[in-house]
Amino acid sequence: MQHGIIRKTSFSDWYLNSSSKNFDFMITSTEKEYELMRSEDTGFKEKQVQLTGLPRFDFLKNHAENVITFLPTWRIQYSKDDGSYDKHFKESDFFKSINEFLNDENLLELLRKNNYRFIFKIHPKFFVQIEDFDIPEEIEIVSTELSYNEIYEKSAILITDYSSAVVDFAYLKKPIIYYHSIKEEDEENPEYFSYERDGFGEICLSIESVINKVQHYIDNDCLMEEEYVKRVDSFFKYTDKNNSERVYDEILRLPIPNKNKII
Repeated sequence: MQHGIIRKTSFSDWYLNSSSKNFDFMITSTEKEYELMRSEDTGFKEKQVQLTGLPRFDFLKNHAENVITFLPTWRIQYSKDDGSYDKHFKESDFFKSINEFLNDENLLELLRKNNYRFIFKIHPKFFVQIEDFDIPEEIEIVSTELSYNEIYEKSAILITDYSSAVVDFAYLKKPIIYYHSIKEEDEENPEYFSYERDGFGEICLSIESVINKVQHYIDNDCLMEEEYVKRVDSFFKYTDKNNSERVYDEILRLPIPNKNKII
């Protein structure tokens, strides 16, 4: 069971293939993921891969409050091998784009005017650099204090750049905004997943467009637009609460191990 849904075909090249992994049963959640894992590129046999949905989706809750969460992904090129502070991080366009966004006066005014909290959910490898940021009082820094499930439950709107963590939020059919100010993550295979074609929300290239989209959602009760609801429905095989049951049933179908087998 992966920690999320596979959106990159390169995973089969270096990580998920029959040469490096030996297991009886793998869980997938989308038709494309299912077909990818059953392709010749991975070498897995048909019976090893099942389309069930991730059990954790069954426990997602939606009790949205006046909360907007900004959840950018981490870029590996800014991580030191020992996890220590990098004094050159502040020179990166990645840092500058985030710091500028968090300090935009129009964003802060929007929060004050609409009485919304704004949570900056930081990737664990991000936290060592937090002292670099100029954090206004309207912005709440969160690392491990709130779990991802709590973020999904309480947030009304989620803003990200490329984080795969938004997939769970999309499962709840809540509005997502992609802020692609720094386009560093190439779409290695747009036929498999394209943000423009398959993404769960509008792609914004400027702070102004992000703010306008946030205001649009606030004015419309923070409802995911129909275009993106249809994308969610076509992306996931199942959007019910029965993923755990399907996984359980597939486990019961597995052959009983030979207890006399020497490992």
